[in-house]
Amino acid sequence: MRTRGGGAVAEEWTLASAKRTPAFWLLNAIFTLTWLVVFMPMVHIVPFAVDLGIPPVRAAMTISLIGMAGFAGRLLLGPISDRLGRIPALGLCLLLQAAAFVGFVFATGLGSLYPAAALFGFSYGGATALFPALVGDFYGRTAVGAIVGFIFALAGSPAAFGPLIAGYIYSVTGHYSAAFILSAGLNLAALGLLLLLKKPTRVK
Repeated sequence: MRTRGGGAVAEEWTLASAKRTPAFWLLNAIFTLTWLVVFMPMVHIVPFAVDLGIPPVRAAMTISLIGMAGFAGRLLLGPISDRLGRIPALGLCLLLQAAAFVGFVFATGLGSLYPAAALFGFSYGGATALFPALVGDFYGRTAVGAIVGFIFALAGSPAAFGPLIAGYIYSVTGHYSAAFILSAGLNLAALGLLLLLKKPTRVK
């Protein structure tokens, strides 16, 4: 029997047994790196757009664009991961998210900001949908709620500091370029760790 993602059905793990596998902590590290900066655009994209000379109403529409693209990412990346596999699909999301942050660095107006925002929303939405699916593939369905909840709490908590870091960088440098470059770098670091991720085996 096989999963929809193409791999064998996972053994059923408890949260305690999952914690004893290297894959569990590698997943936490991957999620922490990408989630540390995931809310940065949500908080700072409007003032960033205003700094580019975009009218406030059109700048605010960037948030709506991120939300709509995120919805599309959630819908499309699931079926894509069924064909490609969870890890390659998640890797694609991390790569696209890094590219979106680079796009923010080079944005000069609506014509370049909106595509970068849509790319960010799509990749963020897709990654959000794939993380729990990947955990389920690795550790089974019996305790997936407990395992996902633990990872989201541990790795998701640093996300609160991302906007603060971006605000500090802006206050020091007067622009967001360094914050966006940092965000792209962290997503690429997460992608590097993802390449090391292997399905866990039962610890005897």
